[in-house]
Amino acid sequence: MKPPQSFCLCAVLALAIVGGLTRPGIAQEPSLTPEAMEHFLLTAEVLEATPTDKGITRPWRLTLSDGTVTHDAQFQSVDDRRSQRVVDGVTVLQWADSYKFNIAGYRLARLLGLGHMVPVTVPREWRGAQGALSWWLPVVMDEQERQNRDLEAPNVGLWRARYRMMRIFGQLVRDTDRNMGNILYDAQWRLWMIDFTRAFRISEDVENIDALRRMDGVLFSRLQRVTDDEIRGELGPYLTDLEMTGLLARRAKIVSHIERLIEEVGAGAVLYSGG
Repeated sequence: MKPPQSFCLCAVLALAIVGGLTRPGIAQEPSLTPEAMEHFLLTAEVLEATPTDKGITRPWRLTLSDGTVTHDAQFQSVDDRRSQRVVDGVTVLQWADSYKFNIAGYRLARLLGLGHMVPVTVPREWRGAQGALSWWLPVVMDEQERQNRDLEAPNVGLWRARYRMMRIFGQLVRDTDRNMGNILYDAQWRLWMIDFTRAFRISEDVENIDALRRMDGVLFSRLQRVTDDEIRGELGPYLTDLEMTGLLARRAKIVSHIERLIEEVGAGAVLYSGG
């Protein structure tokens, strides 16, 4: 998903001071629940289609309408699976780059209370291809732009909490392509994660578990309470057995790791609220 073209830095800086960001040409977002967004994406008519130049998979930007609401969405249909592939000199078994992981990422985020950080995404067929259709976000910049402009969120504590949530979620789904171009911000400085097509590796290991030292208390509670059956019920159609086994193993290891930290240093030093 490609943000709109560059914008005036002076305007961004001025608005950042009062707590907002803006960029010309971003339409007013319709006020819909996630369930209504899902229904819209599943049923609305495609009016226009524009290819994008974002990433390797080159998703499409579609304009949809149900006669009342008109909104854009991203369609991604890549589903490249190989028994193994060498990536950065390392052989990766059961390598996959799949649109199905975008749907799985959204469903898992919703299950864990992180639906406010991942765009609504549904399975849909378009032009004879099965793919993932995601609500087009009203973003004003990505993480690369934020760093280049040395901008800071007005609520730094909230920003850090959500950034930490993103890191934890990335470890959970074993996301191998979380880069600065798919970390996005809207006008209210809300952080969004997009593009999970190279997540959900089959490895049962958490890539950098020692870096997980703090966690949002609500997220930790949800990770503890959610059952394997609930995860299978939500994500089963989009993951292979090996991908599901890896995900469930990583969840168990993250929970055990945080529980051990709490025993060692106390809940107050590990868990926080406000994310």
